[in-house]
Amino acid sequence: MKYKINKGNLFTLLVVTCVVLYITLKGEFSSILQVLQNANPFWLFMALICILVYWLIEAKTLHIMLQTYDEYFSYREVLKLVVSTQFFNGITPFSTGGQPFQIYVLTQRSNLKLSSITSATIHNFIIYQTVLVIMGSFAIASRYLYNVFPNDPKGLNLIAFSGFSLNLIIIIALIIITISPSLTSKILSAIYFLISKTPLNRKLSTIKIKCNKTIEEFHKDILILMSNRTMYFKALSLNILKLLCFYTVAYFISLAVGFNAITVIQAIIASAYVMLVTSIVPLPGASGGAEMGFLVFFGSFVIGPQATAIMLLWRFITYYVGLFAGVITFYFGYKSPVV
Repeated sequence: MKYKINKGNLFTLLVVTCVVLYITLKGEFSSILQVLQNANPFWLFMALICILVYWLIEAKTLHIMLQTYDEYFSYREVLKLVVSTQFFNGITPFSTGGQPFQIYVLTQRSNLKLSSITSATIHNFIIYQTVLVIMGSFAIASRYLYNVFPNDPKGLNLIAFSGFSLNLIIIIALIIITISPSLTSKILSAIYFLISKTPLNRKLSTIKIKCNKTIEEFHKDILILMSNRTMYFKALSLNILKLLCFYTVAYFISLAVGFNAITVIQAIIASAYVMLVTSIVPLPGASGGAEMGFLVFFGSFVIGPQATAIMLLWRFITYYVGLFAGVITFYFGYKSPVV
């Protein structure tokens, strides 16, 4: 299998990670290290279980989408794909590497049509983004109704709202594109025009035939998905459970370092805000923005070395564990990748 990894993204990730670690550890290294050394292994294990369940549910949501076209499609293969995807999401800005990787692998390793794979992958992403926005809206409402953050982080509130707006725009745009063949046709016409100005112009007629056929099949496959309301309900429910697992990680880590003054609801709301912030950070893994957002929003509940220790453990479990598991699964789970 050939799938190119952008080494520039890996370098950027490494540099930003080093800078963030230097800034967060500077001046408090010994205190933070002491907190980390005294962390309760049981609660850290529970946080790790949340991430593992998050991956299992993520695989199940994509699996039920693909089963619409092939009821015998292997869940094990989808799970391997989802774990590998954590790596490609983690090394690309805005996590844009995941869906193309999934589409590429599925076209290579399944008997499904490209149109069916693309339809399932896009719909899976739309449902995830929809749930992200819904839970984000609850978090924003809770902030105003119940004063969740005693030290109101106004600057990041604006960034979080921008992230909420961006995700909402993405959802609306994807829905319009997927259900509007006329709009898709106009977009393709613009792409064909650009191609006509390049050396690929001599292959334009062949490209048009292939693209038009795929798009036609794509919209037919979308109608098949949209008619399956039971599948949509399952996918929505699973995505809610998936994000709740992800948002609960910070709560268990807080317990691990001995901080008990935060409730699970507060941890979920603060984590939802952090997710909205990270969605507009244009760096691999939202590096820098994720750490800053976490320290600011959770800084309403805990400060000092304890806060930094919680952030470091949270970042490691929610991001770097997936990065490592993804690259291992990718290299050993698929043959002959090109790096």
